[in-house]
Amino acid sequence: MSKARVTVRSGFKDVLAFGKLISVRKGIIAQAAEAVPVKDFAVNKTARALHPEVQHMTVSRVVSVAPGVKSYVLTPDASLGTTQCAYFRAGQYLSVRVSINGAIVTRPYSISSSPARALDGEYIITVKRIQDGFVSGYILDKWRPGTKVDVSAPEGNFCYEPLRDAKTIVGVAGGSGITPFLSLAQAIADGTENARLVLLYGCRSRKDALFSDLLDELQESCDKIHVVYVFSDEKVADAERGFVTRKIIEKYSPEKFSLFVCGPAALYKFIAGETADMGIEQKYIRYEMFGEIKNPTALRGFPTEALGKSITCTLMHRGETLASITCSCEESLLTSLERSGIEIPSGCRSGECGLCRARLFSGSVFIPREADKRRLADARYGYIHPCMAYPTKDITLII
Repeated sequence: MSKARVTVRSGFKDVLAFGKLISVRKGIIAQAAEAVPVKDFAVNKTARALHPEVQHMTVSRVVSVAPGVKSYVLTPDASLGTTQCAYFRAGQYLSVRVSINGAIVTRPYSISSSPARALDGEYIITVKRIQDGFVSGYILDKWRPGTKVDVSAPEGNFCYEPLRDAKTIVGVAGGSGITPFLSLAQAIADGTENARLVLLYGCRSRKDALFSDLLDELQESCDKIHVVYVFSDEKVADAERGFVTRKIIEKYSPEKFSLFVCGPAALYKFIAGETADMGIEQKYIRYEMFGEIKNPTALRGFPTEALGKSITCTLMHRGETLASITCSCEESLLTSLERSGIEIPSGCRSGECGLCRARLFSGSVFIPREADKRRLADARYGYIHPCMAYPTKDITLII
């Protein structure tokens, strides 16, 4: 029987070499200049360009889209230090900061232009007048060419992701929920995004279909885009009648697709019911944020005993009392704070981004189950998102 030869190498020489390496490195460090040779690293410049704390913009143009609907073209205000638009992904939004009668408020608006326009120094947002809206009415009445506007960096997750999504996106849009899909359609048409889009656009009638001329032009010029109009109140040739149901989704969808939905909260509930048994994997379903809930008292689990009561919110920071305000259970804590002239960080106003996160030290709030997007640890240790929290008893909030 032959014997195998095994050679065992000692690691002693490696230890000696490592010891010398340390002394060599110390020598190099000792000889180095005390000053950092690069004042600003490229990665830091890139981070600031993509994620600025604030973008100072100017309204350069206002375009009337329909009665009560306008698009605003925003360009960087170099006089205030903003020289370029932070790049974004189709489907993201800007959080707009507005001062109204001494109250500082924010509202998220989807960017309706292609990301390619940002490279040319331009964003476009579209604003629709909301009945009794605190901000939409102000913007539509007050913003003119030359108006100075502060916005956030682009934010949001309502984006196509090739590593996660199917190659075809089936988009369901309701009313003004068309804006992020308009951005996506333009991005597909100009080659920024590599995907197919089947857009099911539901509204009452042809005249209510915002940007229909542009959508028609996009689908005629790009074979990756197919727009299907679904009108509830009008019968139109080459359009579906009724609502975006499971039957219509299946009629126009390929075997495998990602489902993107944007519109009012009622649309989300309806679509969730229609698609519940379609076997769509959860990772392929995306719902855009719907903003603050307008009528929380109608939601399941709302404590009706809190109605009509005057509720006090005491705001604290680092052990000091900042303010004490009167709240109502019928509007979010964030809105109550803003109405009182108190500004806290906020972004999506839908409970998702977490910018307004605060600790509920005492008292109680109602958080709609469908809007509770907190981390499990936050829920356990008393942290809330004031944009989706409605006070039901006197509370102390730590920010």
